[in-house]
Amino acid sequence: MIRRLAARPWSFVAAARVGMYRDGWLRSRDLPRPAISVGALEMGGTGKTPATVAVAAALRRAGIRPAIVSRGYGRVGSSPLLVSDGAGTGPKVTASQAGDEPWLMAHLLRDVPVAVAGARELAAALVPHDRVDVFVLDDAFQHVRVRRALDLLVVDTAAPFWTQYPPPSGRLREGAAAASRADAFLVRGHGEAENERWSNKPRIQLSAAPSRMLPLREWRQDAEGTAIAAPPSTGVAFAGIAKPQRFFGDLRAMGVHLELAQQYRDHQMYTATEINGLAERARLRNCRTLLTTEKDAARLAHLEIDDASIVVVTYRLELRNETDLVDLLAASRGPA
Repeated sequence: MIRRLAARPWSFVAAARVGMYRDGWLRSRDLPRPAISVGALEMGGTGKTPATVAVAAALRRAGIRPAIVSRGYGRVGSSPLLVSDGAGTGPKVTASQAGDEPWLMAHLLRDVPVAVAGARELAAALVPHDRVDVFVLDDAFQHVRVRRALDLLVVDTAAPFWTQYPPPSGRLREGAAAASRADAFLVRGHGEAENERWSNKPRIQLSAAPSRMLPLREWRQDAEGTAIAAPPSTGVAFAGIAKPQRFFGDLRAMGVHLELAQQYRDHQMYTATEINGLAERARLRNCRTLLTTEKDAARLAHLEIDDASIVVVTYRLELRNETDLVDLLAASRGPA
């Protein structure tokens, strides 16, 4: 009860902002094509980026041409920027210019345009509209300034939003009642995510594809390239993501003994000196392999470092039934 009461001011302010757009006090914008929002109520670590990649990939396989627009959190500069034109060559800029997550999405989905701007409509304006059927708004559940055909909310079964609170009691961006805006839940994880209040929401299950390990040098060229045959028996892991302990735990579950698990702040922009120093710490432990995430690898891709000893561990989500997404989009009068 105390936690719920403490969170009420935050919830009230968040709800009031949404209400101002709903009631016309603040003007919403339409994009040139229908938009699908992928987002979450929690701050960080919910798998929004892998979910956005999964949604865009599913649309592409269904013959629908998506383009991803994102805020580009943590990037250098604020001007609208076309990260990739979707012509197959991947990102045209660095991760520091694009933001690590937009750069990663452009690297993984080379046939999907990716653009960034603080205002999503400015990012959308950079994409040739005759090459797009639908815009996918990355991490945009709270970005109600842009109208959308579908609002998809990521739900983590390990800690569903209805068990959490906004600040100062928790890490929700809005009160749980905000989930009523969602058209469907993207359910991530193996546990049950059932709650009577939300039982009417369509659910699209996200399943994790088996992780692969690629040398950074190989991953830089092709994220779907040749993986190493087996995980190393020992390694030094590092991660600058929202929940690094989950990554370290996954490595241990694969049988990797971690001589060191180095945690950095989320979106850490690495320097060559920092990575070379970490490699030296590994050598002092008689360890030759550094292991990291794809999000971290995005921030390493343009550094002048010895990448022979760095291994990138993939984490991808897939929509278990992609036709559910296409059906929802068709029902919203979007492209079919």
